[in-house]
Amino acid sequence: NNSLTAVLFKADGFVVKPLPMFGDANATKIREMIAKGDPNWKKLVPTDVADFVFSHELDKRVKELKKIPLWKQNSNSSRIV
Repeated sequence: NNSLTAVLFKADGFVVKPLPMFGDANATKIREMIAKGDPNWKKLVPTDVADFVFSHELDKRVKELKKIPLWKQNSNSSRIV
């Protein structure tokens, strides 16, 4: 539902469809729910989105990233800054 994102994806040849808002859902909250194994995150996204997450095993990726300290996720270096 972001107009700039829609323009950029359309320019790259993607079909962009506006989606209805699902309550007070936001990406951070949904990722936290996935990481904790809370299946209710699926109620906060369209079915196609949940299917995409599972078909690309993104739920597993979110759970793995949750185990890694944030400073390591954002750096190629092993030193603490």
